Amino acid sequence: MKFQCRRKELLEAFSLAASVVSGKGGRPGPQEVLMEILPDGTQVLSATDLEVSLKRRWKTEGVEVAEAGAAAIPADKSLSILRELPGEEVTVEREGNTVHIFSRKSRFKVVALPAEEYPPLPEATWANKVVLPSDLFLKMVNQTGFATATERVHYSLNGVYLVVEKGGVRMVGTDGRRLAVHAAKVKGLKDEVLKGIVPNKGIRLFEKLAGNGDEVTFSLEKNQLFLGAEGTEASTLLIEGTYPDFNRVIPKGNDRVLEISVSDLLSGLRQASILAGEEAKAVRFTMEKDKVTLQSESAGAGEAKVELPAVYDAAPVDLQFNPLFFMDFLRQVDQERVAIKFKDNETAALIQVGSEYTYVVMPLVAH
Repeated sequence: MKFQCRRKELLEAFSLAASVVSGKGGRPGPQEVLMEILPDGTQVLSATDLEVSLKRRWKTEGVEVAEAGAAAIPADKSLSILRELPGEEVTVEREGNTVHIFSRKSRFKVVALPAEEYPPLPEATWANKVVLPSDLFLKMVNQTGFATATERVHYSLNGVYLVVEKGGVRMVGTDGRRLAVHAAKVKGLKDEVLKGIVPNKGIRLFEKLAGNGDEVTFSLEKNQLFLGAEGTEASTLLIEGTYPDFNRVIPKGNDRVLEISVSDLLSGLRQASILAGEEAKAVRFTMEKDKVTLQSESAGAGEAKVELPAVYDAAPVDLQFNPLFFMDFLRQVDQERVAIKFKDNETAALIQVGSEYTYVVMPLVAH
């Protein structure tokens, strides 16, 4: 294997592939990326951690192929090399179990594994594919992905629940303390239902790929979900198990309504969270006639009190919430004002943005 190519495209592909490879101390997957050069100058980069996989192929002008071939090389070291190389052109050459990477007067040697030892990646048949607009997919991921669990409280919560069916698409994220649901109507979808729990790592990889084109294509095959976008194919094993009935979490009868500016509330919560206790991480919402007061305190650090104008004409009420849960949501809202519906200190707060986006936050129990 020996070829010369532009560093920019190779670096972009390596950055994406390296994000898939198992980190040290993670899953027992390969630490390498499989790099291939075809006789016609097409470059192929493959990566997997045995649960999430990626294959990217591209062809650009100016590629010179002296010898086609393939080799598996360390993901992290190779990525660092490509970032630091000084020139715009890079030459890659394999000699036995070593791959040389050089540009101008900088030259590196990395240990390589034979391509045939790299684990095979799953392949899609695309028999029942579903095509979605990229901007819709990205918006749905942004508005639900942040609410998923990052610790393993319940394995089925460590991902986004995706449902594609005739008439629409739905994504759901929850960690048991908050819930985000985006349900969008989409014309032209077939009767086949595509649904599954996409793990956080898989959904983030899909998110990166979706930003490269106008459409994304999905295919569900057994326990694998595939996504194709602009010359790149990715797959992820779905999380086994049944997703909780999230509709039961959405409260009914919340009759106290606070209407407030998104930017005001976000700014106020940022201020109040400075002195919110590290362990409790709580901010008290005191709602009175046409205002809300945000208060926090931390033993040995101090107190914060922020008063904000709002539209509110129900009975006064005091409730405590984790400020980060509201801040995460507010950063995803693309309108000037929101209406937050409350009931009491045992009932979740409810926010609905149009007919598509629903967000629910459980209050904290006051001590």
